[in-house]
Amino acid sequence: DIFCDVGRLLDFMFFLQQEELAANGELSEDEGGAAAWERVLSKVSPKSCKQCKCTYGALLQYAPGLKQLLNNCKKRGVLHEVITEMNKAIQGVHLDDATCLKAHVRTYAAPHPLKASLKPPLSTTGTRSAFGLHHPVLTTLLCPSSVWKEYFDDPVQYV
Repeated sequence: DIFCDVGRLLDFMFFLQQEELAANGELSEDEGGAAAWERVLSKVSPKSCKQCKCTYGALLQYAPGLKQLLNNCKKRGVLHEVITEMNKAIQGVHLDDATCLKAHVRTYAAPHPLKASLKPPLSTTGTRSAFGLHHPVLTTLLCPSSVWKEYFDDPVQYV
C-alpha cells in the first residue's frame, strides 16, 4: 500500500536498517539505540515487515529524489517538508476515495430497500453503535481484502 504514513514508514525502515547493521557487526547496539528499534520491531509480524520493505521500495521508485534526502543529514528540514507534503497528498487521495464511495455504499448495503434491507437493520434511534465494523453485514463490506480470509475463518476475533 503506497498510500501510507510516509514518516512512519521511513522511521520503521530506519529501525530495520539499524537492526541489520547491528546483526552484521557494522554497528554497536549502543550506537544504534538498540532498545528503541528492538521494541518497535518486536511488535511487527514478518508479513508486515515484508510489506513495509515492498512499500519502501515502491516509494523510492516513485520518488527517486527521496533517497538523496534520506542520505543527506544536512537536508533533514527539507526531508521533513517533503514527508509532510506527501502525507497531505495521500490523505487527500483517501478523502477523495471515501467521498466517491459514499454514494455507492447504500447500493451494496441495501440494493433493494423496498424488498429487503440489512439484517439486523441499522439503528434508527440516532445512535451509531451498530454502524460500520459493529454491524455484521457492514463489517464484511468494509473488511480489507488483505485480511478477508482471516476474517471469515474467525470473524468474532475481528469484531
